[in-house]
Amino acid sequence: MSLCPRAAAQALHSPPELHQHEYKQHAAYFDPQDHPHYTLHPSSRFGADNEPLLESSAPSDDHPNIAGIRSPQSLHSLLACRLARLVSSAVAASSSSSSSSATGSSASSRPSRKRWLPALLLLNLAVTVAAFVAACVHFNTFTTLFLYLALLIVAFPIFSLTFLLLNSNSASYKLRLPQFSPFSSPDFEQPSFRFSSNSQPPTAASTSRRSCRSFRLDRLARYVQYVLASLWFLALVEWLFFQPFFDTTSPSASDDLAIFLKSSPASRIAPPPQPLKVFIASNLYNSQDILPTYSASLKGLVHHLGAHNVFVSIYESHSTDQTKSMLSQLDADLAHLHVDRQIARDDGAARMNKSSPVQDRIEFLANVRNLAMQPLAQSAHAHNFSHVLWINDIVFTPQDAVRLLNTNNAHYDQACAMDFIGNGFYDTWVTRDAQAQTLKRQWPYFKQPHDIDAMRQGTPFVVNSCWNGMSAFDAKWFVPPKSQSAQPAQPPIQFRSSSTCLSSECQLVSYDIHRATHPKRPNILINPAVKVAYTHRHYRLYNSILSWPLVRPWRIVWRDWIAHRLFGWLTESRRWPNECQLKQPWWSTEPASKRKTPNV
Repeated sequence: MSLCPRAAAQALHSPPELHQHEYKQHAAYFDPQDHPHYTLHPSSRFGADNEPLLESSAPSDDHPNIAGIRSPQSLHSLLACRLARLVSSAVAASSSSSSSSATGSSASSRPSRKRWLPALLLLNLAVTVAAFVAACVHFNTFTTLFLYLALLIVAFPIFSLTFLLLNSNSASYKLRLPQFSPFSSPDFEQPSFRFSSNSQPPTAASTSRRSCRSFRLDRLARYVQYVLASLWFLALVEWLFFQPFFDTTSPSASDDLAIFLKSSPASRIAPPPQPLKVFIASNLYNSQDILPTYSASLKGLVHHLGAHNVFVSIYESHSTDQTKSMLSQLDADLAHLHVDRQIARDDGAARMNKSSPVQDRIEFLANVRNLAMQPLAQSAHAHNFSHVLWINDIVFTPQDAVRLLNTNNAHYDQACAMDFIGNGFYDTWVTRDAQAQTLKRQWPYFKQPHDIDAMRQGTPFVVNSCWNGMSAFDAKWFVPPKSQSAQPAQPPIQFRSSSTCLSSECQLVSYDIHRATHPKRPNILINPAVKVAYTHRHYRLYNSILSWPLVRPWRIVWRDWIAHRLFGWLTESRRWPNECQLKQPWWSTEPASKRKTPNV
């Protein structure tokens, strides 16, 4: 009996390659152990298809398991064939095990992406904390607002990206079997399905604990992601549906529209209800950081009010930076606009710094403020001015100045802005509410509920005294009166110090207005819609960031409820003690509620 050696070899080496429609009788299956009387050796006999024939031979007594060996050459050929098959089988088994392990590792790496979750969450936490610290350093203040924004702007996108990466292939897992070699056998395939002899299979308890912790961590992270996504959604809904792009009821509606359209500076401010003739005064010292913005805003204000309706008086002394040269450029710019002005640079008087005694510093500041007011006192046309606008070394815009001048339709004795530094309201030493109580630096700054409501609504309210970086006056308080009166104080009011009680020269101006109107309450207002600051970053913080719709949940939940209503009593001790209240008897005692509610 003769068999085709090629068919026998193919049947022996590649059974896995057979398809379902093939049957055993379509190929010859050959195993030397099952057919010991057949062997494959070089032969000179060929079949009709020119293939060597597999011939039968009588088994040998010396080698019962090897049949058909007739010569040493045949034995050598058989041994070489067997050795080559063993080597090829070993190589095939090793390659099969390595490919199966690689396939298994790749298959196991996909579900093991869940194991990356703790590391990714730690990375997210580190990046969020770094963003929070960077914001605190940049704005020079520590507030939960920056933590809130870091969670929404930094943590939420990283959360979303984390879950996207972890779940990208979760629905495409497939069962992958090792890729067997044509030379592999079941004996070589078995190790790929077994545990290593050195490794121990994980116990059910440890696997359950790890999966439980992973599940809880994944669920907690998803809850946090859902909360942050809800905040983003609520902020977007409020911005789209509850806040109109341009509030036509606000006096600054045309400002926002003009800025949006990038129109000229003159058209960015709503026109005043009546023509104003304003005397603008400032004291500057080492102000090079804010002078570019200050100069641009001042020129914008002059352009809006009209050069013929403005007088600019600036007094500078002892600056050691570029303030003097920058004021020279501002002087030239105002001259080009044909603005009446006096910009004095004087280093004659001794400068009082922060290390000087407080009383000496107050006297020095009162003196330089009076020097800035001299052009008004000496002017033959002083009575033509309707208002006096004092501007400290602050960051402001022309819109801020015009809105302050237009407070209560420009009818007031004094109107003040709100000035801020990193950790809150700045001018707590000067400002007193209508009950002569001091303020604190943290929100809501005031103590009376109606003042707090006015702060939230951005409407002016009555106070006893204020300054706050930018203050507007009725000009009548700084020019000689046309008739004398019997009041304790009479115009023109000057800046001064007090020998009876340590008080700021700015607060004493408000006090002297009270003396001049006693027993009636003067109309001294704070306009909380006007916010100024002493640095650009703090101006952006209080005028831009705090007004974002995204920040509204923080304002309601944290600032109003948690910080103010629940723990506001902890900051009450930070109010200035009102030591001068008993020594200054001319403060008005008329209830502020009797006055007509001022308009914006």
